[in-house]
Amino acid sequence: QELLAEAEPGQESDAPGDSQLKRERTLLWAELMKAAWQERLRPVARASAERVLAIPLETEPLVEVEVARRQAEARLVLAETFVAEAEELAAADDGGTGAAVMRQESLREIEAGIELGLALRDDDIVYNGCVCLWNYNEALLLAETLEPLRSSLRVAARAMAATDQAVLARDTPLVELACAVAATFARAVEAGIVACKDGGPEDGLKEDTDRALEACTWADGVATGRPQLKRELTAAWARLQAHAGSKQPTVGAEPESQARANLELLRAGLVDGASAKGLLASAKQLLVGSDESPRPAPELWMRAAEQSLRLDDVAGGGRGRGG
Repeated sequence: QELLAEAEPGQESDAPGDSQLKRERTLLWAELMKAAWQERLRPVARASAERVLAIPLETEPLVEVEVARRQAEARLVLAETFVAEAEELAAADDGGTGAAVMRQESLREIEAGIELGLALRDDDIVYNGCVCLWNYNEALLLAETLEPLRSSLRVAARAMAATDQAVLARDTPLVELACAVAATFARAVEAGIVACKDGGPEDGLKEDTDRALEACTWADGVATGRPQLKRELTAAWARLQAHAGSKQPTVGAEPESQARANLELLRAGLVDGASAKGLLASAKQLLVGSDESPRPAPELWMRAAEQSLRLDDVAGGGRGRGG
């Protein structure tokens, strides 16, 4: 508390030649920040994080790596303090306004932390920021209240796509996170498109649609050969392609993924008539292996059967249909 009382934001020196002093000051405030937040002393942790961020970078983050890394940590600590405050406000039933403001502050700090990780070419900082984004917004994700997250999901998807892809692809939890981020970004954009059709505002939807489709393409590539792991991604990607005007979604190399995409468009009612029957026939064919035996995908066969009944196509589908 005495340290905080003695220092005011903006007092940190930005004079040339103070690099050692700047480094020491940064480390001091960063250690105080971490110690305070470990004890959940929110005012002290937040004030210390703000001191870290008030220390100016004279050059690019890659030149002042130590200071920039501590500033990335400070961004994420600030985000955590805002989340904690949002939860307190929500529990106090403040009408939701204060909690929503705090959550937005948290999201902006997470985005800034991820961007710093990108500038530093530090994949761990990028991943930590993306994990924070996911974990701290569970309530919004569960409620499918995705519009507040759209900007942050765009940043997270772009940042993860810029990390070492070979390392990412070998780490199953990171692949799962990549698929979840891309799929949720696609669903957020989809919700915006639907709202726009219902008379809602079109706030950057065209650009975000393009970015979300790119994110889905990237995540699908990372998860190549694992159709079960990316099933939610496949479904969201297919629907977004349909909303963007595609009559035949293209979702990757695996036959199961393409079949899922076709069946998802049918389930969502995004195609009808001859196009619907064509997608169903294609899905059934994709679910048959090269040896004419059904692929072991009972969930997809069940979906195909449901759509056959809906389209009165029980007799269709050719050889190899399974239960």
